[in-house]
Amino acid sequence: MNTSKVPHILLGGVFGIGCILLATPIIGALAPLIGVEYATLVYILGVVYAIVAFGEMLPLLFNNFAFMYLTVTGIAVQLPEPNLYLWMAVTAVAAGY
Repeated sequence: MNTSKVPHILLGGVFGIGCILLATPIIGALAPLIGVEYATLVYILGVVYAIVAFGEMLPLLFNNFAFMYLTVTGIAVQLPEPNLYLWMAVTAVAAGY
């Protein structure tokens, strides 16, 4: 267990989950301009690009853990009980170290 990775895991995980929580308002704001499908694609492209592009500049937020929690939480909120799975994802971040 490498304790130097704890800040990367916690902050990256919280950032990834936060990106999913911000998806609905941002896509909702973009939808009247370009449509729901394109707004969703623009949002996903923007977040994934930010994780890849800014990974060297701000590695505490933009790291592999942020991408992992972004994808896992994105899948979890689509399941029948999204609040339960979202809570499980948040708990996994807290216990990730």
